[in-house]
Amino acid sequence: MRSIGFLAHDQPLGSKPKTFIEKDDAETMVREMYAERISAKLIRAFAPDSPFRLLRVGVADRSKLTLSSGEVSGTRYRTPSDPAWQELHGAASRSLRTRSYMTLKGWQRQVAAAPDMRASA
Repeated sequence: MRSIGFLAHDQPLGSKPKTFIEKDDAETMVREMYAERISAKLIRAFAPDSPFRLLRVGVADRSKLTLSSGEVSGTRYRTPSDPAWQELHGAASRSLRTRSYMTLKGWQRQVAAAPDMRASA
């Protein structure tokens, strides 16, 4: 099996790893939000007080995770119709819509794949 370099949370990104772990263990650490992938051959641990590690503790049962529509009842958002506003903010709005759509799809795939990972473990 291939070994993946492992950096502690306080090691700078440019430093050479002195610790190596198996690829499967590295994948598990990244998937379980204990480490971040720097490259195909290097991961770095999250700090003990990292919000990502706290998020991992909060999501104990992924099957109960639901995403709300995000709408507030009785209200409806409409973009401003002023041409000057549209010219200034149009590109940013499209970018935000694209990023939010891709984030939603990523979360949906992650949640959908979570039961399969538990069954294989």
